Amino acid sequence: MTSIAEAALHAALGFALGVGALISLRKNVALYAAAGSRGAAIGLHFIRMAIVVATFVLIARLAGARGLVFALCGFVLARLIALPRLRRAR
Repeated sequence: MTSIAEAALHAALGFALGVGALISLRKNVALYAAAGSRGAAIGLHFIRMAIVVATFVLIARLAGARGLVFALCGFVLARLIALPRLRRAR
C-alpha cells in the first residue's frame, strides 16, 4: 500500500518533470522558429522525450503502477498550472 508521503513524493517528482518538460518545450519551439536551428530543435526534442519516458519508466519499475499514476497526476498538474503562465509570459 502506498503511503501519503510516497504519493506526495511521486506527485512532486512528476510535477517537477512536467515543469522541466514545459520549459524545455518553450526553448524547443524557439529553436524550431529560428532560421537554421532545425538540427538543434530536433535534438532537444528527442532528448526531452527520452528524459520524460525514462523517468516514468524508472518510477514504474521502482514504485509500481500507483507511483506511476501519482507521477502522471503531478505531470498533468504542472501542465495545468504552468501552461497558462508560460503563455502570458510571451
